[in-house]
Amino acid sequence: MKQWLRQVEDAFRKAKSASGDNPRPHYYTGVTYKISHDYDKALERFVRVFELDNGFVEDANSEYEAIQKIKRTKP
Repeated sequence: MKQWLRQVEDAFRKAKSASGDNPRPHYYTGVTYKISHDYDKALERFVRVFELDNGFVEDANSEYEAIQKIKRTKP
């Protein structure tokens, strides 16, 4: 695993435990997974944003749809 991704995951765990039901760490971790091409993990984070329904929903939806398009075009 790339060092920068490991650092983001560590920061996500800390932010999640400190912020409770705040969707922000889920959204930004999803974006990070998308950048690293780990689309399944990214989708999980965006789905969590939808479940929390407390902000970032439109942004998460845009990212979710973009990943779905990427996955459909991959061989």
